[in-house]
Amino acid sequence: MSIVQDRVIQRFADLEVQCRAIPLINRNEENLTSYAQPEQFYAWATSALNAIQGVFGKESSHSERFELEMKSISNNFVWERKIETLRGVFLGAKSDVDGGHLREINGDILNFRG
Repeated sequence: MSIVQDRVIQRFADLEVQCRAIPLINRNEENLTSYAQPEQFYAWATSALNAIQGVFGKESSHSERFELEMKSISNNFVWERKIETLRGVFLGAKSDVDGGHLREINGDILNFRG
């Protein structure tokens, strides 16, 4: 495996851990609706989108779906369900990275299986 491959795989693994560590705040304890702590959520989401776009490109299905979900957030309340949706999109991209379904990143041939 190349250094670039190792770094990409590690970055996606780190971002997965970071996403799972985003604290949730109970807004309404009666119906247990929770939302993300905004500072940590947006730090993760920005880095995740950057990683997805860096690996797959801005016009990839992973990138477009992630951006679409981000645009649907209003008032900076990122409800737990929305975090789960964004995590799912991110994990789809991570699965492709981990599975070796890439051939090139920014002109570097990665020799992933495909």
